[in-house]
Amino acid sequence: MVKRTKSSENSFYILNMFPYPSGEGLHVGHPLGYVASDIYARYKKMQGYRVINPMGFDSFGLPAEQYAILTGQHPAITTEKNINNFIRQLKNIDLDFDWDRMVTTSDPRYYKWTQWIFIQMFNSFYCKLDNKAHKIEDLYKYFEKNGTKNIDNYVFSKDLKYEFTADQWNSFCNDKKYKISLDYRIAYLDDIEVNWCEGLKTVLANDEVKNGVSERGGYPVVKKKMKQWVLRITAYADRLLNDLVNIDWPESTKEMQRNWIGRSNGANIKFKVVKDDKFNEDYDVTIFTSRPETIFGVTFLGLSKDHEFVKRYCDDLDLADITEESETKIGINTGYYAINPINNEKVPIWLANYILNDYGTGAIMGVPQLDDRDKDFAEKYGIDIKNIFEEGRFINSDFLNGFNTEDAKNTILNKIKELNLGCGETTYKLRDAIFSRQRYWGEPIPIYYKEVNVDGSVEKLPFTVDEKDLPLKLPDIDDYKPTGEAPLKRAKNWNYKGHELETNTMPGWAGSSWYFLRYLDTNNDKEFCSEEKLAEFENVDLYLGGSEHAVGHLLYSRFYTKFLYDLGYINFEEPFKKLIHQGMILGESALIYRINGTNKYITSEDNGSEITEYKDGTKLICEESIKKEYIDLVEKNGITRIHIPIKFVDDEDYPENDHNDITANLDELRKWRPDFNDAEFLKGEGTITDEQKGVAYRYPFFKVKRVIEKMSKSKYNVINPDDVISKYGSDVFRMYLMFLGPIEQQKPWNTKGIEGVVRFLNKLNNISNKVSERVPDDKELKSINKCIKDVGTSLENFSFNTAISSLMICLNELSVTDNISKDAFKKYLLLIKPFAPKTAKKLWDQIFKDNCEELDILRFPDYNEKYLKEDTVQYPVMINGKVRAQIVVNKNITDEQLKDIVFKNDVVVKWVNGVKIKNFIIVKEKIVSIVTESS
Repeated sequence: MVKRTKSSENSFYILNMFPYPSGEGLHVGHPLGYVASDIYARYKKMQGYRVINPMGFDSFGLPAEQYAILTGQHPAITTEKNINNFIRQLKNIDLDFDWDRMVTTSDPRYYKWTQWIFIQMFNSFYCKLDNKAHKIEDLYKYFEKNGTKNIDNYVFSKDLKYEFTADQWNSFCNDKKYKISLDYRIAYLDDIEVNWCEGLKTVLANDEVKNGVSERGGYPVVKKKMKQWVLRITAYADRLLNDLVNIDWPESTKEMQRNWIGRSNGANIKFKVVKDDKFNEDYDVTIFTSRPETIFGVTFLGLSKDHEFVKRYCDDLDLADITEESETKIGINTGYYAINPINNEKVPIWLANYILNDYGTGAIMGVPQLDDRDKDFAEKYGIDIKNIFEEGRFINSDFLNGFNTEDAKNTILNKIKELNLGCGETTYKLRDAIFSRQRYWGEPIPIYYKEVNVDGSVEKLPFTVDEKDLPLKLPDIDDYKPTGEAPLKRAKNWNYKGHELETNTMPGWAGSSWYFLRYLDTNNDKEFCSEEKLAEFENVDLYLGGSEHAVGHLLYSRFYTKFLYDLGYINFEEPFKKLIHQGMILGESALIYRINGTNKYITSEDNGSEITEYKDGTKLICEESIKKEYIDLVEKNGITRIHIPIKFVDDEDYPENDHNDITANLDELRKWRPDFNDAEFLKGEGTITDEQKGVAYRYPFFKVKRVIEKMSKSKYNVINPDDVISKYGSDVFRMYLMFLGPIEQQKPWNTKGIEGVVRFLNKLNNISNKVSERVPDDKELKSINKCIKDVGTSLENFSFNTAISSLMICLNELSVTDNISKDAFKKYLLLIKPFAPKTAKKLWDQIFKDNCEELDILRFPDYNEKYLKEDTVQYPVMINGKVRAQIVVNKNITDEQLKDIVFKNDVVVKWVNGVKIKNFIIVKEKIVSIVTESS
């Protein structure tokens, strides 16, 4: 494909991170980004841009498969049902998506091209000479001319295990050449240590594991070696890191990617190993450190339990407790020592669980003074701590004494090279991306295995399915349940031309890493996207989505984009020019507390302290013996938090209830779950005073703790947008969602607050009855022109809440008059159209239906600067260096007139009365300064 420049400067590509179509549907938090993108897309269309704002569904993955296992339904059936429900909900919000561009990642017409991209990766390698991917044929050509001479300077590969001359290569049979090439490809097979989740029976990527458990389901995750398909994303580490400066993304997201890539510049240093006089073998442990200048502070060497030295010499040690999942530092003294090559000091070698085998060399030099992890470890095991750094300079460090960090680092690196103890080195935390999943509901990997003869030995090697035979469709199987082996092994006739097909499937991110490209050319069955369509829109101008995807999805998308760019399929290296993370919409939850081992409930989680008296001073009216029984049980058994449906909470504001407490409807609660039928609730009594009658009424109550947290079905705090729209309409829902606060911030949903938007739109409907044919007056023109400017500026800054505030202010100003001009009202409807399209269309048809102009084709109005100029100016009046008064005068006032007004001001008179004026200065439209003799 020939690279072309963008053909349409007037095009604009807006995109949302597409959703996973769960069976739960949307809650009010999900559409926040969708509504924002819809408003902005409508605005850009009104500016004359050709806009695309597509929507699709990330429909492969674990949730659908787990639901299929639970219900016995095929995941394709439940996924289609869920997609249809999502589409209905999204259309109900009046989201103007380009539905004709819709894609779903589980559609064979889509994943045909996901498989095609994998084949391109399999048939490519990464060349160091020009720092980009090349077709594998170029590697063959290199071997034909050079063999493996200087191969480490030519190809990116972590394992350069082959060594041969050009003549030898040319004498190899084709199958042997093919086998050798497999180790250099961007998509390759490897025996690799993976994150194995027994609960999910599958391998997980690093970003799918949080604190030693699976992000989905919270199941334990352990390290396990397995043969897996892997993508060589590490080849792109420097480009992924360096190119962050070229994109308009939140700095926090960029920083997360920098940390995930984790580039460290330092040195590899050799430490010789000794063990009394019995250990005579010549053995070095090479450590990588980003702080070689701290070498005089080393008091121990730390190794990963999987380090080669441990496997070789420490087979008598019990390594069971050395688990990475533990939050505490755990170590074992190996009994061996290492010799510090700079000062010849002997330091102990320990195994430590916080040292990872796949980072650096799997070994560290422990410097407790300058590393908190090393310090915690040293303090726990009684290891020495040396003080080598003080007030920005090195001490107790021999020839480095008095040096700052930079000078010390340069000096020690030169020393290490001089003594041949090691070399400068750059390492990364980023690891190649594991691509295999032992699941059913995912894209089949287009690989089959064929027996070939290599040097007289029969081996099974992987080959790609012919591109003309794509898509390789996911077969039906009777049982989707994972067993640790890939479910596709149970598929009948799962072969390709008589050869065994790969039974693992692709990870969920395979289809989501490139979907933005397919939207441009959805129905093309000849290529993933045509050159012409790519040239029209290129990459995404504005991308909206959750910050939880800051590493996984966004990093993989950047990797895929750079790979496709390298091979000339696209003309850009970054997928998303500008990124906005919408904040989370939080829900209101209700909590009660069960005393463990009982069916008794209280309303406090702090060991019953509120049983006696609540924060608002309301005392529980119950017998002392009953109260004591509850307190004793709490102290003995403890309590468990339980969420109850927020709809079972009475929201009347009793006078003595503070804003953190609300009252449960126990009748509804008992009907909800059988275990509440005979539950005991420790109730109190409060008092309501009728001030008019002077009567006090007592009422029983059971308080519920109210908390603001993430909306979740498990917390029973989900608000369905369908319910809100059914009651208030889609325009109210859209505007309230945007009015809650800045798009990037998290904010709580409170349905009570929606009434303000209801009143605003009601006011707009009412003012439409006052529209007249009169010519707009200056006050009206000033108000509407200011609104045009403010709304446009707010939208360009993605400040949707301030844009709505401007619309509300303007409407208040326009509604003061007995009638409003058609010209002003017409412009106002154009301003509000992106936010409340139904209201704008209804009022347009009522008032302007006889006009030839159609609302949908009118442009966003321009403002006239002359109406924004203020007629007045405010002057601070400074007397002897301090501002004492503020006066507002006409802009065209003369200096003499201004001076006269200043000296008639009561405040000024107070400060200058009877005092001789030394100086009087006017800085035009800025300030008035008076200096008196007494100063």
